[in-house]
Amino acid sequence: MSFTTVLTTCVASLAAAAPRQQAEPPSVELESYLAHLGAADSALRLHDLASFRKWIERAPLQPRGFEWRFLDTLRDQSLALRPQACGTVAALAVSPDGSRIALSGGDGTVLVRERESGRELWRAKLHGDGVSDVKFDASGERLVSSSRDRSVKVWSATDGELLVDFKQHNFPVWAADFSPDGEYVASCSYERPPGQTVVGSVRVWRALDGEPVETFEGGVKPLSAIEFSPDGKTLACASWDFCLFLWDFAAGGEPRRFPVPDEGIYNATDAVDFSRDGFLVAGAAKDDTARIWRVSDGALLATLRGHGNHVSDVRFSPDGKTIATASADETVRLWDTTSGMELECLRAH
Repeated sequence: MSFTTVLTTCVASLAAAAPRQQAEPPSVELESYLAHLGAADSALRLHDLASFRKWIERAPLQPRGFEWRFLDTLRDQSLALRPQACGTVAALAVSPDGSRIALSGGDGTVLVRERESGRELWRAKLHGDGVSDVKFDASGERLVSSSRDRSVKVWSATDGELLVDFKQHNFPVWAADFSPDGEYVASCSYERPPGQTVVGSVRVWRALDGEPVETFEGGVKPLSAIEFSPDGKTLACASWDFCLFLWDFAAGGEPRRFPVPDEGIYNATDAVDFSRDGFLVAGAAKDDTARIWRVSDGALLATLRGHGNHVSDVRFSPDGKTIATASADETVRLWDTTSGMELECLRAH
């Protein structure tokens, strides 16, 4: 039963009961209560959670009954809430076996918890500024973190021992990723060459000792996210240059550019992810959308529309059939990869 049906039934019941008992029209308080619930329901349907919270919380106290409690439960679909003492949670990664969660904080903290119990396994605060990204390697034994302090660090995911401290970026580092074989780390930032403004910059280095291997450049804006393809042959970056860049990791050279169409809204990209088979790549953009491209020829296959604010992250499910997106509109949404249709809108934040 939808909330509209519930509300309609309750409205009819409450409004009909008042005249029989009091022989007078419904009270102003009751009318206000019903109006607040109607407005909250409308806001929820539009996924405007800020307005929803305003209307549901300001509804008069006295008339609140089942219909108010039913609607109030729809604001939070989470299974658990675990506050983190690390400032703003900037990034989250789940270990390959699903047993641990790594978090990076706006205060420079990296921490790892057991997923089921929430028990903290270790915590370190060796970054001098906010940590922008954190990822496990394929074995789950190491963790890489990147920071606005211009450093990238590799940790033992088991006990938090610092293994490598890479400090060859000249500007804030927005993201880093292990190659599938764990041999390399690629990290992305930007540079300001003499006589130029900004150039997107990728540095590839050995995960064992931080020895530099390769440098790639793309676009004239910072690179904000980075991912290796599942076979390790391609390196993809999200760019504020309104596109995704894809490099042939072995051959190097100029990247392929997968542009985000200009629809009159600022369309820089903030996240990138490959499907498990490597056939598709998805990007999240500040124009309130996520998009899916075919890797082989760069064809734009789908545009995911529905978020009410910029989309900050995008992830394929392991089977590639579903995509999850996170947005500044305070929702996480699930989409069908093939059709681009929205499957679910998850609320809690």
